[in-house]
Amino acid sequence: MSQPNSFPLNSDESLVDRAKRLFVEFGHTPLIIAGAIVGLVLVVFFVWSQQAWMADAKMAERRTLETQVEQLRRGYRSELDDLYSAVGDYAIWTETAEMIRGKRPQYWGDALDASSLSRLNVSEFLILGIDLKARLSIAVEGDTEKRVSADPRFIATILSATKKGGLSKPDDSIRGITSLARGQFMFVVRPVFENSAIGGPVGYAAFLRLLSTQAANRVAKYSSWQIAGFTSSQFAAANLPKEAAELASGIGDPQRDSVVLQDETSTAFGYLRLTDIANKPVWLLRVAIPRAAYLRAADTARSQRLMLAGMCLVFSFIGALWVYRWKRLKSVSLAMEQRYRAIIEQADEGVLIVDSASKKIIEGNRAIQRLTALAPDVLTKHTLEELLQTPAGSDSTVLLQLLEGTGARSVELDLVVADASLRPVEVTCSDIEMAEDRLLALVIRDQSVRKKAEMQLLAKQKHFDRLAHHDQLTGLPNRLFLQAHLPGAIERASAEKRLLAVLFLDLDRFKHINDSQGHEVGDKLLQEIAKRVRSAVRPDDVVVRMGGDEFVVVLHGAKTQDEVNGAAGRINTVMAAPLVIDGRAIATTVSIGVSVFPRDGATMGELLKHADTAMYQAKDSGRNNFQVFSPRMDKQIKERVAIETSLRTAIKLNQFEVHYQPIIDISSRKLSGMEALIRWNHPTQGYIPPIRFIEIAEETGLILPIGHFVLNTVARDLAKWRQQGLKVVPIAINISAVQLERTNLRDLIHRTLVQHQLDPDLLQLELTEGSLFEKRTGEFREDALEQLRELGVKIAIDDFGTGYSSLLYLKRWRVDTLKIDRGFISDIVTDPSDFAIVSAIIAMARNLNIQVVAEGIEGYQQLEMLRVMGCHLAQGFLFAKPAPAADAERFLHAQTVDPSQEKWAETTLAETGT
Repeated sequence: MSQPNSFPLNSDESLVDRAKRLFVEFGHTPLIIAGAIVGLVLVVFFVWSQQAWMADAKMAERRTLETQVEQLRRGYRSELDDLYSAVGDYAIWTETAEMIRGKRPQYWGDALDASSLSRLNVSEFLILGIDLKARLSIAVEGDTEKRVSADPRFIATILSATKKGGLSKPDDSIRGITSLARGQFMFVVRPVFENSAIGGPVGYAAFLRLLSTQAANRVAKYSSWQIAGFTSSQFAAANLPKEAAELASGIGDPQRDSVVLQDETSTAFGYLRLTDIANKPVWLLRVAIPRAAYLRAADTARSQRLMLAGMCLVFSFIGALWVYRWKRLKSVSLAMEQRYRAIIEQADEGVLIVDSASKKIIEGNRAIQRLTALAPDVLTKHTLEELLQTPAGSDSTVLLQLLEGTGARSVELDLVVADASLRPVEVTCSDIEMAEDRLLALVIRDQSVRKKAEMQLLAKQKHFDRLAHHDQLTGLPNRLFLQAHLPGAIERASAEKRLLAVLFLDLDRFKHINDSQGHEVGDKLLQEIAKRVRSAVRPDDVVVRMGGDEFVVVLHGAKTQDEVNGAAGRINTVMAAPLVIDGRAIATTVSIGVSVFPRDGATMGELLKHADTAMYQAKDSGRNNFQVFSPRMDKQIKERVAIETSLRTAIKLNQFEVHYQPIIDISSRKLSGMEALIRWNHPTQGYIPPIRFIEIAEETGLILPIGHFVLNTVARDLAKWRQQGLKVVPIAINISAVQLERTNLRDLIHRTLVQHQLDPDLLQLELTEGSLFEKRTGEFREDALEQLRELGVKIAIDDFGTGYSSLLYLKRWRVDTLKIDRGFISDIVTDPSDFAIVSAIIAMARNLNIQVVAEGIEGYQQLEMLRVMGCHLAQGFLFAKPAPAADAERFLHAQTVDPSQEKWAETTLAETGT
């Protein structure tokens, strides 16, 4: 700085003056008496403290040596830990395991080479099979390699470890030092496993590191003093002291592996003995420490003796002490001032020292000189008001308040730079109380980078705000925008007494297009749909993409319901026209639900919920239409939700039962099979028919645990009947399309059959035509059915004739059974059309070698007519109604079910639904 003595410290000067006054006041006699007393105290002190100092110094030296010896021990263990980690990389490795098995003949060279081992400071690498025969034994020196034979003594060491139960887990190891014919080595052996480390070891891998000068140097890194290492062959030539030689030879206490030697020389030594696995001394490490502390203590003792001999010079010595003390205080004071100055000079913040009265700048550090671009001599010619200005629009008195301490202690101001430009800074002010003057210390922090970052952050915030409220794919507002916009739109519509309509749009079969054409086409399709919907409404209306294939349109200012319906109809119309994506025409439609404020709701949640409800009604009404919400829809939704909730409870409380209805051979009346039917035994409503809950279970995915329950129950009943000695027949189980899509049905059935020891041909899986044909996409279900057929179970199509029948699919999928829907059977006697349809199905199935089961047989005329047509199997109330497993055992006992016989006529199997 320009003025290095601007802040002199006066404490040193007053201390000297105080010392001078003491000398004058006491005079010669008091000084002599004081000196004599001090001399006597020193005699006693010297005699007592001399030995203590020497002992303390020697003890401190010994602790240092012991610490350094422990560091050598840690260094040696670290070397072993390093080998442990290094060999672990190759021991827990599939390639090493495969090499041991002989599957990787090029392991050396491909997976590992001499340069790799050299980098790891490995001298020898050994891989043994589980039979302890060497698969690979390599010695490495630099980047050169040499195959060597495995030392039998080393293999014996590994064998001994395996017999004791070691080397059986991935983390197991044996480590230490071994003496081989080629020298003495540190080693680590670990078992070899696959990457997964599952199962037992397949062999053993070992890294060996030669005890050498390089090894000693690596251990020496753990000590800050000079280290030397001696192998057993060097013990005699090392000229070791007696105690060190005895330690190296193993003489004396076998548990002691180190010794500390402190003689009268200038160096103290610590020795650490390392033994091999046979407990034979093989390496001696030595640390040498200069005896500085002890020698200093000896010098101090000599000084004390000289001091005692020089008691006659005590007054001179006291005077010298005073001078020494004064100089020391002075040097400390100067050093402290220089330290503080260095801190201020090297600080990143600018510092100004200002006279509080004149506001003149006394000095500034280098940082303020860089900020202002002013030289030190130019800087001190300015006043504070010339350098700091209040920003435009701010209170002009903030600087004055800062200096007087009446305002904030930190303010933002503008710093005037040499070129007259302004730099934003933050200024804090502190008082410096001097003997005569009051100074101010101002710390000035450059804020230009922060201000620039704040502006950039604000710009990014605006950008992120748009990203957060708009869909990146279509550019339309997103769900967050709707949540912010719709409540305000509702309030304005309420204040203006106008209608506000919410249209919930969902694309029809978009998932099929996305899966079959690819996500790229799906994204382009969504972009075109967004443009079409936007073009179909007014500019003031809002089009929002909710996510996926769902959109919401908010119609502002509609005057009548017809106007709202017209807008929904326009969207259906523009969406009906095919779109051309990448040269391909793609047809898609949209289902729309409409809710209107205030009739259908007063809040955003109610309007969106009711529009969503109406949209699902549009889906159920055949798609490609719009539906306006009505309370009836809400009631239906609530009923569905109630059923769904009850279904979840029923699954938890095991309220479901499986009943069985026999399938009869028409000619012989013999039992051919049974169909398993789910029954919900509600605690308050009794038996609930499946028609009320199966569709909801499929939509919610609850059909999966229900289907699993039916499968397990049927398998358990079959196993139980077989154990009772009954002749079991195949059981037909209804399978939902959801089970085919969302579960690995083949594995589930296979596990169930294995668990209960059942043959696959005892199960027949029934699927409706709709689940097989109507929504089929790609080859997934065909593959799933083929896997089931390979498993050995039979496939049946239920309610045949009511869905989207395809002779091509019947041929390709090779079903085993067609079940004719009861709708064709009920009027077969009186309706020629039903008669013709049933006849055609039976004839077709016979030609395709497919069995036919007629469902819903309730009269003898129906049964006889089916027999004449060539139908072999029948099922219906004419024979028996579905019954619990306990009652169904009667079918298995009888093996024939003839409704004309009295025992069946008197059967009172309770009807539980169809």
